[in-house]
Amino acid sequence: MDDGRNDHGAGRDGSGPPRLTFPDAPRLALEETLLALTSQAADVLATQGRLRALLRATAAFSGDLDVHVVLRHVVEATRELVDARYAALGVVRGGHLVEFIHSGMDAETVALIGDPPKGLGLLGQLVEHPEALRLRALAEHPAAVGFPENHPPMRSFLGVPIRVHDQVFGNLYLTESANGEFSDEDEQLVTALAHSAATAIANSRVHTEVQEQRRWLSASTLLTQDLFKGGERATAQVARHAALGADADLAAIAVPGVEPGTLRVDAAAGILADQVSDLPIDIDGSHAGRVFTTGAPRLIQDYGSTLGDGDTAMLGPLVIVPLQARDEVLGTLSVARLANRPVFTASDVEHLSLFAAHAGLAIELDRSRSDQELMNLLLDRDRIAAELHDDVITELFSVGMGLQGLAGRVQTDTAVHSRVLEMAESLDTTIHRIRTTVYSLRSAQPGNRSPGPSHGPSHGPPPG
Repeated sequence: MDDGRNDHGAGRDGSGPPRLTFPDAPRLALEETLLALTSQAADVLATQGRLRALLRATAAFSGDLDVHVVLRHVVEATRELVDARYAALGVVRGGHLVEFIHSGMDAETVALIGDPPKGLGLLGQLVEHPEALRLRALAEHPAAVGFPENHPPMRSFLGVPIRVHDQVFGNLYLTESANGEFSDEDEQLVTALAHSAATAIANSRVHTEVQEQRRWLSASTLLTQDLFKGGERATAQVARHAALGADADLAAIAVPGVEPGTLRVDAAAGILADQVSDLPIDIDGSHAGRVFTTGAPRLIQDYGSTLGDGDTAMLGPLVIVPLQARDEVLGTLSVARLANRPVFTASDVEHLSLFAAHAGLAIELDRSRSDQELMNLLLDRDRIAAELHDDVITELFSVGMGLQGLAGRVQTDTAVHSRVLEMAESLDTTIHRIRTTVYSLRSAQPGNRSPGPSHGPSHGPPPG
């Protein structure tokens, strides 16, 4: 008997599991929902994976305190995070690109390209307008100026600024995404990494400043100790300790030259010291001349020149400060690094200026000590001259007078008489030699005129 409860998949005979059946339209909607959920779950997993990659990237540079190591790690971590072929970090100072750290190019390609970029074109666009910039193709942007010879092709581009304490420290540049172009998610990840990098850079800069202060304090202390020890010239010691304090490849002290309107390098230290020793410098038209004339420090981020003809050592960052004691400018103190070295900062200028002020006083004290030593030497000479004149010459004169008297008594003995006269003449010659020595000792004193001829008694041989 059929009671009407046999439906939805139950067998007519009541055996077997019940079966669910749906209309076609609801079934398709369910499948689409399941596919969407699966896709979203995959996206969530992928996002979690990229977030973990972001954390790993942040950890890669957060543990270092050397700012240059931090910057290198930031570039490498960013390139890996968004799967870019090339990455770079341009450090900005004073509206100019002063340092460029890159990743993804081999050494041979870098050598073929030549000098690092100067911040023109699209790179300069981010320097002037530090905002995130994402492009499908570099050439499509109006600021693009193309690539130098031997530069590898690049299409997709992503640039994100790094701000440290609300000031632009630099920009992250990424090109050639493995996915053809960078996504909005890539931009968000790089922006988040840039914030983490800013914190790491700020911490490393504090550490660097502390290390610099210690290095300069040590340089000043050692300079004072070495100056009091004597030996090496004061300017040579100042140059040597300045090179160590500034971590420079060259330190040089220029002082007024013999020719009017010129300076000359009086002392130099560092690996390039031999190339600038005694180098003449025109005061007009030179960086050192302007510092010497105005007394104002000068920071040059890229000197961009060699030291001389045929020299391959290209100088890059350069700092020149006045070397002065009280209100007198004694000369200039310069420190420089090779073109591939890190640039100097405003903090370096401040430290070098303080060191130069300390060095100027130390040199002045060293000169005062030298003057005192010279004065002591002259006083000793004067004392010796006085003793020679007052004691020795008087004694010899007395002996000479005695010999003259003895010669008169032995006139009958011709041989003895001649011998006594010879001895008296020898004493007279000795007296004249001692007088000449006394005059020379006294004439060596500053402001002393050579004494005139003596008006004392003659010590010539007595008449026969």
